[in-house]
Amino acid sequence: MSIYAGEVEKSTLSCMLMAEDCAKNGCGILQEDDFFLSAHKAIFASMQTIVTRGAMPDVSLLWEELQKQNIPVELDTLKEIMMAVGSTMNFENYVSKLKVLRFLRGCEDSGKQLAGLATKKDIDGVYALLEKLRTSAVEDASEPENAADILSQIVIDMDKDRRNGKVISGIATGFIDYDFITGGLQNGELTLLAARPSMGKTAIAIDVMRHVARHQLDKIVLFFSLEMPKNRIAARIYCGDTCTDNAIFSIRENDEEKWAEFLQNLSAEGGRFEEMAARIQIDDKSDTSIARMREVCHKMRSKGKTLGLVVVDYIQIMQAKGENREKEIASISMGLKRLAREFDCPVLALSQLSRNLESRADKRPILADLRESGTLEQDADVVAFLYRDEYYFPDTEKKGEAELIVRKNRNGPTGTVLLRWLSNCTSFRNFGEWLPTNKKGAWE
Repeated sequence: MSIYAGEVEKSTLSCMLMAEDCAKNGCGILQEDDFFLSAHKAIFASMQTIVTRGAMPDVSLLWEELQKQNIPVELDTLKEIMMAVGSTMNFENYVSKLKVLRFLRGCEDSGKQLAGLATKKDIDGVYALLEKLRTSAVEDASEPENAADILSQIVIDMDKDRRNGKVISGIATGFIDYDFITGGLQNGELTLLAARPSMGKTAIAIDVMRHVARHQLDKIVLFFSLEMPKNRIAARIYCGDTCTDNAIFSIRENDEEKWAEFLQNLSAEGGRFEEMAARIQIDDKSDTSIARMREVCHKMRSKGKTLGLVVVDYIQIMQAKGENREKEIASISMGLKRLAREFDCPVLALSQLSRNLESRADKRPILADLRESGTLEQDADVVAFLYRDEYYFPDTEKKGEAELIVRKNRNGPTGTVLLRWLSNCTSFRNFGEWLPTNKKGAWE
C-alpha cells in the first residue's frame, strides 16, 4: 500500500492557484517527488514553469501549459483541485505533510533495497544506504539560521570559556604551541597529520589521545588502528604516559631487578593510568571502511558514550569503493569529514606521504607530498606534517628534536612547532618554541 495523501496534494495545489505567495513559496520549497500522484506531479511542474516566467498560475494558464507540453491531465482533475477544501493559512502545514510523506515513501523504498543488499551480503552497501537515508532526514529537518543569532551564541560560548579559564576554543592536544596556532582540535573538523614511515605519526597520535582522555572526563576517544594490533597500541599508551622503555614489552630479559622495577612502577602508576586508559577504545580491524567506522561510532553513542575524539591510523590502508585508488581516497576523505560533522567531534586522520620528498635536498614535507589524492588537502581543516631531522641525517645537531609543521589551517595561522622526541618510549613532549610563517597558502 503506497504512502500518500491525495487530498493534501489537492489542497496544496489549490492554495497555489488561489494565492500568489503560496504559488511562489510552493515552487521554491516543493519538488515534483513531493507529490505521489502522476497528475499532481505534472500540474506542479507546469506551475513551476509558469512561475519561472514571472506569471501567476491560474486555471487558464495551467491548462494551456499542460496542453503545450502534451501532458495528459483531464479537465476534471483541475476542477477537483479548484474545489478542494483547503485554506491558504494552512499552506505551510500541507507542505510539511507532503515532505514527511515523501520521506516515508523513501524509507519504504530503502527497506526493499536493504533487503536486496542484505541478501547479497553487501555490508558497505547497507551502511551507505542507511547514511543516505539519515542525511535526507537531517536535511529535511534542518533550517538556516541568521548570522546575528549564530554570533550571539558564539559570544555566549566565549564568555563561558573565559569564566571557566579555558584559553583555546577547541580540545587541547597537550602540545601547547600547536594548540595556540590552531585553537586545538575543533568539533566537526578533520585534522590531517602526515609523514613518511617511521617518523612518529602513531606516536604523536597516541600522545594526543592520552591528553584528551585525561582531560575530557565525560567523553571517550575512539582509535581505529588499521596498522598495529591493539596490544601494541595499549603498550605504547602505557610507555608514552610513564616514559617506560618500549623494550620491556618486546624483549623478555631474564633480569629480575628490571622486572621488579617495572612491576613497582606499574603498581604506582596503575590507578592514574587506568583512569585515563579506560576512556580510550581501540578497534584494530585491518579492513575497516567508513561505513564500519560509522557503525562503531553509533554503537558507542547507543551505549550512552560521547565521542571526544576519533583517530584513524591510517588513511591509505582503509577500504573504499571507487574506479581507481585516487577516487577511493577522495571517498574516504569526504567520509571522514562527514563523520566529524555527524558526531560533532574532531577526527584526527594519519596519512602517508609520497616518496617525492626523498629526492629533495630539504626533506620537510609540503602539501604537494600528500599521497594519492588532492582531496585530502581540500577536505581537511588542518594539515600538519611531522619531520625529524635525525631520521635523514644521523649526525645532525638536532637529535631528539622534531618539527610539527602546520601547512594548512583554515581558521588561523600556519607555522612550525618544535617538539622533543623520546625514542625509548616513542613519545613526544613540548619543546617550548614555534616558528611562524608569513606566506599564505592557496586556500587562504
